[in-house]
Amino acid sequence: MNEPGIGVDVGFDKTVHSKSSLLRVAYAMADRIALELHDFAERYVLRGTATSEADAFGLADEIRICAADFALREEIEGRTAGMRDLIWRAAFAEAAGTTR
Repeated sequence: MNEPGIGVDVGFDKTVHSKSSLLRVAYAMADRIALELHDFAERYVLRGTATSEADAFGLADEIRICAADFALREEIEGRTAGMRDLIWRAAFAEAAGTTR
């Protein structure tokens, strides 16, 4: 007999979290909970179902932590893109035997 489970809804401010970072959260946690991303006017909501109340609280915390991690990764990616591109160009130039 299947039990209905406990709903897990975690909301995120659109000014802090991007849609792509939250989709990464859903993918990263897919082995523990199936999450759907809902897009509302001012916020996103990741929604899933847990098997128990204890699981629901634990998973909600994991979702928040994972979301903060992916938002931070995106921020770092954005701020270091120029430097990363320079490093790649230098590495490819060296591998090709050309200099700048």
